[in-house]
Amino acid sequence: MLVAIAILSAVQPLPGQAPPDPIPILAQLYESNKTGNSAELVRITATNQSDEPSVITLTFRMSADADEVMTRVELPEVVFYHDGAVLRAERMGEGNHAVVFETPAPYGFAEAISLVAPVWPMPRLWTIDEFGLVTDPALGTIDFTQATLDGSMATLIGETPAGEVSVLIDTDSHSVISLEAQVRDGFISCSFTPVDAGDPVAWNIEPEGRWVVRRLAQLSLAGPPIETGVTLPDLGLITPDYSGISLSEIQSLDQIRQSGPWVVLLMLKADSTPDVYELSGEVARGVWSRAATEIAALGADDVSRYWLGHRSLIVAVTSDLDILPDRVGEIVTSAPPGIPTLISTEPELTLDRLDRALPLTAVLVDPARTVGAVVPIENAETGISAILDAMRSYTRPSTQPEGPVFSSD
Repeated sequence: MLVAIAILSAVQPLPGQAPPDPIPILAQLYESNKTGNSAELVRITATNQSDEPSVITLTFRMSADADEVMTRVELPEVVFYHDGAVLRAERMGEGNHAVVFETPAPYGFAEAISLVAPVWPMPRLWTIDEFGLVTDPALGTIDFTQATLDGSMATLIGETPAGEVSVLIDTDSHSVISLEAQVRDGFISCSFTPVDAGDPVAWNIEPEGRWVVRRLAQLSLAGPPIETGVTLPDLGLITPDYSGISLSEIQSLDQIRQSGPWVVLLMLKADSTPDVYELSGEVARGVWSRAATEIAALGADDVSRYWLGHRSLIVAVTSDLDILPDRVGEIVTSAPPGIPTLISTEPELTLDRLDRALPLTAVLVDPARTVGAVVPIENAETGISAILDAMRSYTRPSTQPEGPVFSSD
């Protein structure tokens, strides 16, 4: 407290004295930012000569002590968390909560965030060199040369290569209230309003049990839930020999088309445990066996035979956009023998759109890629029964098969 009084007294102008020096004010601001918990609502307005002003609001939280600095930034659509070693991000509000972005990161938040997203003025992260020059993540080097005091409020004026910077600082709370600056293509103004910091322990973004992706773009919003009646996108899939094939191309193959109306997509995570892969094989074989037995018991003219026709495929989903052939080989080796296995690198189009996050889910798709049923599978017996029930429910007397009613190929 005595140090703060001494510093502030040094900048109080007396009659006949020179205007206050901004450096002691900046030094106190810098010291206060090095410890404690803080949070502020930041409103940023950017203008240039050709466009309407753009406004963005975010919440900036920081917890600092001698051992570590934790930072959490909440933007309208995404949240960032940085602990000095790792940068994580997730979607805000509705969206892709099954997915989290994570990457090793530099110790400083400003440097870490600049590698994946545009930066903005961050007075909480200002550093001051031996000459009193301030470095801001967005504005660069600021040379503050003027200070004006009005009670506890200090207005500092400085220069960057782009032009003038004006900052209003509350010397009681040691925090920036507002900032205005000329930038290369216009003007930027920021207001900083203190808010409750909350518990820093709760700031973390937990990756456990979620897809971990390495590109921020992979946090894209998942589509609407996959449910009966929706049209599934034409998924791009990877074959065991590392070729690309779409779902529609698969459905157009004679071997698939003549098996019946259904492609049963058994969706699971590519890194699932062996028991999940075993379960997928047990379900695929069980559905085929029971459907074949039921078809054999039906009359040759019974159209129900057609609606029990199907082909099961395992779809192993990974978030690795740059998956290599060796990894494809590992996934295929994990799959049960005799069941065709394909790989999807689009979790936002597949598993992320499922309402229930179970290790294995069957999605029945007709020739138009319309979903006939979504069957969460907890065990083989109930899964097999539910899939067959869904097939039976779609029997249409007017429908004629395009080829053999059932194929064991």
